[in-house]
Amino acid sequence: MPDTDTPPAPPSVEPTDATANGLTRATINLRPRAVADLDAMTTRHGMAKTDVIDRAIRLAALVDSLTDAAGAFRIVAADGSVERIHLL
Repeated sequence: MPDTDTPPAPPSVEPTDATANGLTRATINLRPRAVADLDAMTTRHGMAKTDVIDRAIRLAALVDSLTDAAGAFRIVAADGSVERIHLL
């Protein structure tokens, strides 16, 4: 009888075309509004969905890194005026 307390060995990961070129395959679930926005962005900018999603994630990471503990960040205009933006 096999030992059921021993976890199975992790599956081996063979390089695929996706991992060989630096991409990671991901499956996401989008709400209808996000799908419409994604389609509009790909059409408007002539970009692949992968590129639009990649940009969105990088932008979200940038905004997150600029956000203070109160959930806001500041934009300073060329004239020196400051706009504080609160993220909900």
